[in-house]
Amino acid sequence: NDRSAAGPSAAAADAAAAAALDRAAKVSILLQAFIGRVRLASFSLTADQNYAAANAPRLARALFETALARGWPVAADTALTLCKAFERRLWPHAHPLWQCEGRGRVSADVLRRLDEGNASLDVLADMTPDAIGAMLRNPAAGASVADAVASFPHLALAARLQPLAAGVLRVALDITPAFRWVDALHGGSMRWHVWVETGDGGELVHAEVWSLGREAGGARAPTTLTFTVPLPDPPPSHYYVRCISDEWLGAEIVLRLPLDGVVPPAGDDAPAELLDLDPLPVAALAWRAAERALGFLAFNRVQAHAFHALYHTDAPSLVTAPPRAGAGALVDLALLRLLRSRLAA
Repeated sequence: NDRSAAGPSAAAADAAAAAALDRAAKVSILLQAFIGRVRLASFSLTADQNYAAANAPRLARALFETALARGWPVAADTALTLCKAFERRLWPHAHPLWQCEGRGRVSADVLRRLDEGNASLDVLADMTPDAIGAMLRNPAAGASVADAVASFPHLALAARLQPLAAGVLRVALDITPAFRWVDALHGGSMRWHVWVETGDGGELVHAEVWSLGREAGGARAPTTLTFTVPLPDPPPSHYYVRCISDEWLGAEIVLRLPLDGVVPPAGDDAPAELLDLDPLPVAALAWRAAERALGFLAFNRVQAHAFHALYHTDAPSLVTAPPRAGAGALVDLALLRLLRSRLAA
């Protein structure tokens, strides 16, 4: 055939490609068997599965961190879901209460009936234990399922929006635990990823990690997270806030942030253009002790631009600059201004 006529190099390449495909297929099957909790009869296959399963969560977590750093919410959500599927050994489409199996709460037989009945957590939360038992045709299971639903991680979200300037929106996000804390299920703390993404889900505009401790979770104490997000001109119709558990599959809460009524404050708040200044010697401080304390010879362009406002005036100043622009020295200038004023008084 044509492949044989191409010579030994082409045949070797085909063989290598087939071997690589076989390896990828083998790893895929082993990981699917691991998530599905399939028992393998072969010792060698079990050893290979253990090796793949030990590394798969780490690789999925690395993909998640990469997508998060690049602001890709869809890819980050997919990678995090895959990571939790490996760690929990549970398919994402399975009923979330499977994560309560084996902890003296819900039996596997009851969970299989929940899978067959397609009863979501929201539906179960609105039902009484008796109604759940009747639906499952197992009256004794109603109380255990209702208890598991009440313990499944859930948050109540509310947000307050305040435009600070053109292009800047402050969000005060109120987070209240809305589940019963159980140490056997939740441990000492829970990590949640708090994201703000565009309405189409194409861009991540804010991301941070929030930790819920045992005391706050048990007391259902509210917490307020305050952060800023960009506000384009014209603004989009809405943003979405998503709180996603770092460990639990199906524990995700979404809040829509309408932006139609958000009006930025009037006024000229355009940022000042950075002047093309030469480095400013620290001798401009006219204070030998302060010059020695700073530990460098000259202020850079950003520091020189802000020098007069911070060191010679008491006017309020807002300085924003990229990383490694020397913001620490700007704080030092403001403190030196305060110290010099105190000494002169």
